[in-house]
Amino acid sequence: TVLQCKVASTLVPRPSSTRKKQNSKPRGVRKTSPSPSAAPGPSATPGRFATPGPSATPNVLPASGSGIQPASVAQESARTRLQRDSIDLLTRHKRELETECAWLRGEVDRRAESFKVAWQEERAAHQRDIEAAAVAAHELEV
Repeated sequence: TVLQCKVASTLVPRPSSTRKKQNSKPRGVRKTSPSPSAAPGPSATPGRFATPGPSATPNVLPASGSGIQPASVAQESARTRLQRDSIDLLTRHKRELETECAWLRGEVDRRAESFKVAWQEERAAHQRDIEAAAVAAHELEV
């Protein structure tokens, strides 16, 4: 109901006798299951400090400016941050691979040029051998 949403969205301090312990989780992250010491449902003595129990809407938004995020917002924020970190890591890895690929292409070009020069020298030597053999054969005929 609207009244339950209003009550759930305002931050009313609890009396010290019913105040829950601070947990070690970051602010705005809800526990997945209630602690065994936590009493389920609304308080036994409803009054001005009573809060709605588990029957209230689970995704009630807190009052504007309260600084507390619902679990769905915190999860979405964590998911977005994880995606951004993954994209940054993949982008960095892609840059490293592109750098390595460019170096390898240069190495292939250098070796190909070296091979081409060696092949041309070998071909020229072979051609000289053929011409020398042809000259020698021609001289034998004469």
